[in-house]
Amino acid sequence: MLKFKVVKTLLLKIASWGIPENASEQTAEQTRLVNIISLLGVPLCTNYALLFTATALYPLSILFVLGIVVFILPLFLNKWFGLAVGRYFISIMAPVFFMAASIASGKDSGFYLGFLVISIPPVIIFPKVKTGLLFVFTTVVFLILSIIGNVNVQPLAIIPFPMSMGIYLFNLFTVLATSLLVVIIFKTELEESKNLIQERNKEIIDSINYAKKIQYTLLANEELLNNNLPEHFVLFQPKDIVSGDFYWAIHIQHESRDLFYLAVCDSTGHGVPGAFMSLLNISFLNEAITERNIFEPHRVLEHTRKRLIESISNEGQQDGFDGILICFEKTINSATPVKLTYAAANNAPILLSRDVINELSCDKMPVGKGPKTSHFGLFELNYQKGDVLYLYTDGYADQFGGPKGKKLKYKTLNELLKSNCREDAKSQKIKLQNYFNNWKGKLEQVDDVCLIGIKL
Repeated sequence: MLKFKVVKTLLLKIASWGIPENASEQTAEQTRLVNIISLLGVPLCTNYALLFTATALYPLSILFVLGIVVFILPLFLNKWFGLAVGRYFISIMAPVFFMAASIASGKDSGFYLGFLVISIPPVIIFPKVKTGLLFVFTTVVFLILSIIGNVNVQPLAIIPFPMSMGIYLFNLFTVLATSLLVVIIFKTELEESKNLIQERNKEIIDSINYAKKIQYTLLANEELLNNNLPEHFVLFQPKDIVSGDFYWAIHIQHESRDLFYLAVCDSTGHGVPGAFMSLLNISFLNEAITERNIFEPHRVLEHTRKRLIESISNEGQQDGFDGILICFEKTINSATPVKLTYAAANNAPILLSRDVINELSCDKMPVGKGPKTSHFGLFELNYQKGDVLYLYTDGYADQFGGPKGKKLKYKTLNELLKSNCREDAKSQKIKLQNYFNNWKGKLEQVDDVCLIGIKL
């Protein structure tokens, strides 16, 4: 067992010869593969160099001594000139050597069988499949040339029949054993790459899950919503682990007014980039109200737009969000809102009043850099008791699915809201979520989904 470990350590050390200290993991693995595959030819050439020397077949002996040089040289080429030179050298010189060995020793020796082994490595040692296949084709060309040479060229030395048969059988065994070894090396390389990818993927997923925890601490929590909103539901279904969509809320008291703000927004992008944008957007919304004492929803959006342009739009990016910011205003210690005002950027609230769908006003511009940067409007929401207000992003309506794989669209969504608006909040959420998942079916979710319903 100890000897095996020593041999293994020695082989790994030899295989790692020529790897630069600053080499990437991929370059290091490719270099090891080139070294290992090259060294497979050394024992074969050494064996035949000794055999042909012992039997006084010196021309063949010299040829196989040159073969030893051919198969050792890639290790030094990798070290001196880089991996590219080493793998190109072995991919060209290995077929050349086996062609020479086959022609020099005659067809009965079976050295052409070596082409079966050397046709596999180019696919392994070159990162691009096309390059590997090109050298496989080159190997086939040299095989054809060796067959032609066996027919038309006199061997350098005549190997007696019993010896040539033994060499043929040994070569056949060597081809089978070496092919098996190459397959094992290839499979080991795949396993190591797979394990490395899985490990890195786990690290990335763990990091994103931690980012999710951070993002969710900044979203409106259930207690805050329950304390400040009448009957309501929140349907929040990110496309990925983290989301560009967000719903944010804050409750403050200013002078004699009790103010509760609720935002439903769709940041530029989704996944990790969208989540970063959502955190930035939330911070600027919060800054406007808590630090700058800006209380009108339209002015809050204008401040947020200004801060976004200052922070991230200097190089032409049009990042920001579409969304709705609504303010429930009431007098302190009063349970009933005095008025509801809102500002909306590229996203209109939906009010269902007596089974009539009302798409409320909004400004056709984003919160961020865009072709239009005029003032946002401040809108007052007039409603009757029992009306239902819906705030949503575009993810639900943009989902592909159904029997024909088409978009769900806003018309279908609004009709769905209308058909369920008399249900309690919990039932509405369940039905909307089930409808969305059934519509999507096995198709990929195209965007984050955020939908809030409030019974006024």
